[in-house]
Amino acid sequence: MNKKFLRKKPLFFALLLCLLIINGCWDSRELQNLGIILGAGVDVLAPGESAQGGRIRLTVEIANIAEGTSQQGNPNVNGFIFTSEGATLPEAVYNLRNMVNKELFWGQTQVLLFGEDALKEGINQYLEYFAKERELHPTVRLAAVSGKAGDYFRVGGGLSDIFSFGFSGILQSNVQSGVATVRAVTIEDYLEALYAPWGAPLLPYAFLDGPQDGGRAGGGEEGGEDEEGGEDEEGGEDEEGGGLRQVCFDGMMVLNREGAAAALLGKESSLGTMIWRGWADNFPLALEDSGGKRTVVEVFDCRVKRSWRAGAQGLELWLEVRLKAKSREGGTESEVLAGVLEQETERLLRSCWEKSLTSGEDFLLAGRDLRRHDYRGWQNLEGGWPAAMRGVKLAIEVKARVFSSAN
Repeated sequence: MNKKFLRKKPLFFALLLCLLIINGCWDSRELQNLGIILGAGVDVLAPGESAQGGRIRLTVEIANIAEGTSQQGNPNVNGFIFTSEGATLPEAVYNLRNMVNKELFWGQTQVLLFGEDALKEGINQYLEYFAKERELHPTVRLAAVSGKAGDYFRVGGGLSDIFSFGFSGILQSNVQSGVATVRAVTIEDYLEALYAPWGAPLLPYAFLDGPQDGGRAGGGEEGGEDEEGGEDEEGGEDEEGGGLRQVCFDGMMVLNREGAAAALLGKESSLGTMIWRGWADNFPLALEDSGGKRTVVEVFDCRVKRSWRAGAQGLELWLEVRLKAKSREGGTESEVLAGVLEQETERLLRSCWEKSLTSGEDFLLAGRDLRRHDYRGWQNLEGGWPAAMRGVKLAIEVKARVFSSAN
């Protein structure tokens, strides 16, 4: 036998042993054995509302894999809708697992919706559970909804063949008329605002409109502007009546530190908040000049600088806003439109600041900005930030440029 082979014989058997024990497939999972959850909704049930006696209702949309898909759920084109109940959310998830008879997979989840009753109670406990799910991505989008969250998954095919993708797509879009006053909020965004000093999280607010509801279920803006209803909408076939039901977005919901609904921001306060937080690129705005002429401009660049100064009468918060917009209509001088845009932007910013003071929730995260700017001064605030916030003087400087559509 070749002497070279004999010398390499131990290495040969070692490599052979590695091939036998390291094959790369020991923890593989077959696709048809997974219940791939695309979206989920959490509802809190009133006593007597559940025939099973559960308190938490979990509704999920599971991807329809052609081979081996359970037929217990309600078919929704490319997804199946399952509903389970339990005394707690973990129990509802456990019952769902038994119902689907598959391993639940959260890695493709697009949206988490929270119903009206869950919002009244506080959703932090539910988000804490979802955040511990190792496969759930931190960029999953969250939304507050009027009524029952489970009803939204049964809207039908109007949003998309798969509801969760359609709903998530609307939240991600900021280019359609009116959508700039809502913003997609992820689990990561929510936790960042929640753990900011005296911060208050925001969630986009949706409601179902159509024949069954007869309109918005959530009412107008709480204690604020009297503003119109939904901004942007997509519809689906109503399962029972055959009519058109629509998912409409109507501003942002402010939540307190416990995750309970504190205030609903209408269009003006929501748009002011989007500008304040630097979230408002690509949004349309209707302006009216001194002659009563209305012109729609599209703001395509929004930059905000926030700074703090110690004034003679206390703390001063300075906002420097720079806007670039283009006019959708001709006939009005760009300089005139720029002046009107500056005035309207300042009005929107002051409106959302007043809303923050009225609600008592710092959803603008002004306290976070102050702490970053002057940590020592933050520690020496008398009465804490909520009391000091009411004494802050707000100064706003807006510079806008409007480009004619003809250019």
